[in-house]
Amino acid sequence: MTGVVGADGKTPAWAAALEADGRYHGLDAVRGAVLILGVFFHAALSFLPGDQIWIVMDSSRSTELSVMFYVLHIFRMTVFFVLAGFFARMLLQKRGTGAFIKNRLTRIGMPLISAWPIVMTAFIAVIIWVAIRANGGVAPENPEPPPPLTAETFPWLHLWFLYALLIFYTGALLLRGLVSTCLAYCSFVSTCSSSASSCTSPNMPRVFTLVSTRRACCGGAGRAGDPCDPGGGADVLYAELVWLVWH
Repeated sequence: MTGVVGADGKTPAWAAALEADGRYHGLDAVRGAVLILGVFFHAALSFLPGDQIWIVMDSSRSTELSVMFYVLHIFRMTVFFVLAGFFARMLLQKRGTGAFIKNRLTRIGMPLISAWPIVMTAFIAVIIWVAIRANGGVAPENPEPPPPLTAETFPWLHLWFLYALLIFYTGALLLRGLVSTCLAYCSFVSTCSSSASSCTSPNMPRVFTLVSTRRACCGGAGRAGDPCDPGGGADVLYAELVWLVWH
C-alpha cells in the first residue's frame, strides 16, 4: 500500500498500480529497453547513406541500418517524454508544487548545467581530431568561424532533451496554475453571488473572500462611480492574479 489518498478520499490509479517496493517495474523495463535502443540509434548514424551532418562517417554505408535508424527515430524519444510526463505528474500529485520544482531542478537542471561543459569539451575535441585527420594529420589553416551564439544556435548537443524537459515542466506548471485560477474563480462567483456571509468558507482562497466581502459591504459590484468599487471588475482581476501566484 502506498498510503496516498486523493482529494476524493480514494487512492489514485497511479498509486494503486505501484508495486510493493514503490516502483513500476514494467515501466522501468520499458525505459531501460528504450535507453539501450538509443545506443544502436546513435551507432547507426555513421553508416547512413548520402550526405550526413554526423561528425564521424564510415566509408561503408548501410541501407538496412538507415531503416533501423528511422524506425527507432519514430518512437524512441516519444516514449521517453511520455514516461517523463507520467512520472512528473505522479511526483507533482504526491509531493506538491514546491517540492516538485525543487526535485526537477535537482534531477534535471543540475545535470544539464554540470554535464554540458564536459559534453561540449568532448564534442570539440572530436571535431578537431576529425579535422586534423581529414587534412593529412595537420591542423587546417583558417578554419571557418563558428556561428554567432544565440538562443537558437546554442549547442545543447546530446543534452537537448533535458533543456526541453525543463520547458515542458514550466509550461505544464503555468497551465496548471491558470486552470486552477479559472476553477477557483468560477467557484468564487457561484458561491459569492448573494452576500458576504456565503463567502467565508475555509476552502475559499483568502483573497477571494476579501474581495467578495468588500463587494457585498459596498452594496453590489461593478456600478459606475461607486466609491467602494471605482475599478468595476478590477479587484476581481487583481484577485485572479494574486491567486495564480499564490497557488
